[in-house]
Amino acid sequence: MRWIYALGICVFLGAILFVAQYSAFPTEEAYVAPAQEVRILPAAVALAPTLSSTTTRAATSSPERVSTTTTQQKQGKLYIEPKKENPETRSVVRVEDPYTSPALSFDTVNISTRAALVNIFCVPSGGSLSPISGSGVFIDSRGVILTNAHVAQYVLLAQSGLVDLACSIRTGAPAAPSYKVSVLAFPRVWAIEHAEDAKTRSRLGTGEHDWALLRAFPMNNSSSQLSVYALDIDTRPAIGFVDDQVLGAGYPAEFVGGTIAQTQLFPASSVTRIDELFTFGSTTVDVFSIGSLIAAQAGSSGGAVTNKWGKLIGIITTTSEGVSTANRSLRALTLSYIDADLQQQVGRNLKDFLAQNLDDLSENFAQTTLPSLANILLAPLAR
Repeated sequence: MRWIYALGICVFLGAILFVAQYSAFPTEEAYVAPAQEVRILPAAVALAPTLSSTTTRAATSSPERVSTTTTQQKQGKLYIEPKKENPETRSVVRVEDPYTSPALSFDTVNISTRAALVNIFCVPSGGSLSPISGSGVFIDSRGVILTNAHVAQYVLLAQSGLVDLACSIRTGAPAAPSYKVSVLAFPRVWAIEHAEDAKTRSRLGTGEHDWALLRAFPMNNSSSQLSVYALDIDTRPAIGFVDDQVLGAGYPAEFVGGTIAQTQLFPASSVTRIDELFTFGSTTVDVFSIGSLIAAQAGSSGGAVTNKWGKLIGIITTTSEGVSTANRSLRALTLSYIDADLQQQVGRNLKDFLAQNLDDLSENFAQTTLPSLANILLAPLAR
């Protein structure tokens, strides 16, 4: 039976090549249209020599776009008047004056963001498969990492023992092994909806449910508690708006070889602006797109998007089509969406979830949830 899993994981890892982006507030209300389906950022990207030749098919559907077409000026600010003739028109209002403290320089934001950024690295112990690399960010000083489900699935499979794969958390520049890793929370709905993706090299998606929580452990197997630098999160809706400046950061790996990624993988970060807002079918801002930047590569999935106050407001998830980073637009899940979806999938929002005992969470997930999720992800490969 194990040979079936071994064969299946070879197909699984070989097939996955998807990678999964403050100034004044210029817009107080914006139109939200249905979201579009785009290429899942090979955030967890298999670093294969043929990666650059991978092709993707055109998107067929997508999340709803938040249109920013101006219809009138209102008290010196842009105002988006709902299109009454369109029954699906949606509008959102930004959070005005969200912080009492002054904005920081992006030099300062860059330093703090990189300090919390991690590289999630998985290595098959045998065969010709290349390593798998993705990104994540510490959101709790005890070692809790927020990343994408399409990155964390490798950690989950490695932890299950059904796959001959070893994963670790790397930090620094270049990335170096720093922590062991396990899964704390993973949306079952994502596993069910994306298990068949293992059979295709071209993956499309909106990013819906594409989040996961991991836990870092000391490398020496000690029971000592971690104390790492973690970013503050802002889970309020509409906290990031069109034309707001943000910093996107990750460990891009698409344009480097597997050998280099193992020893000389560096983080990349850039200042850009939010271009568009998207929703998964309501008036909430669930996804936003950011302009082209160097992090628009496989390996950046799960990377951080922070605002001018150094708050984490999104994680990189998908990208538009493009042969180079200059031709791509990154899309990020908002923290407000992740917070709401965690509540729906697990029964607690981020604040309440992180208030729990991590040892209890780890044990409960490993005993009651992980085995069934691993079987869901591997089942299509055994058929």
